[in-house]
Amino acid sequence: MVLRPRVLKTAAWSKVGWVKFFSKAPILVPDDLKRQKLGTDENEPALMDALKAMGFQLVPVNMNQVLIYLNGGMIDAVYQSPVLAGGLQLFGVAKNMASINVAPFLGAIVVNGAAWRSIPEKYKPELIRSAREMEQSFDASIQALEDEVIDTMHRYGLVINELTPAQKQLWYDTSSQIVPSLMGTPVNQAMFRRMETLLQAHRASR
Repeated sequence: MVLRPRVLKTAAWSKVGWVKFFSKAPILVPDDLKRQKLGTDENEPALMDALKAMGFQLVPVNMNQVLIYLNGGMIDAVYQSPVLAGGLQLFGVAKNMASINVAPFLGAIVVNGAAWRSIPEKYKPELIRSAREMEQSFDASIQALEDEVIDTMHRYGLVINELTPAQKQLWYDTSSQIVPSLMGTPVNQAMFRRMETLLQAHRASR
């Protein structure tokens, strides 16, 4: 049974690593990816629409068959968590990894809504605090694991394509061009604007 989001209480969010581009040929700027066939999750039509709007060649793929598609030449690139890319040995065929972080791979600590409502109010702040401590612990351990996996793949032939600040800005500019077409579909405008403000502040501080 799938629980609807409205009956769940989110206690904490956790970043389970970053999604990155793995490809047969190096990807430094958007035009590099446009020349390759990008395998996309067939169960994410909204994301496929966004990538298509950016001008990429998309091939719907069952994520369990990514390696078969890469070996067979049906796709040339894929976006994936480095941990999963290492586990599936994708880097044996898609030997290049762009250094840019495509998106955070998110998870959450959730509680069934009925169970949450049954908890006395005086205990809830402590439960939230504990969940957020777990969140920080997960983030640190997952980041350490991701760094270790990338280092191992690099030792076994993965080429890490380091992007310059100017090349990263090309990605930011390309992605921002499609934002107006996404408003009111899978993207909540107010939430997006809030995230965009935080992101710009983060980039400015680096």
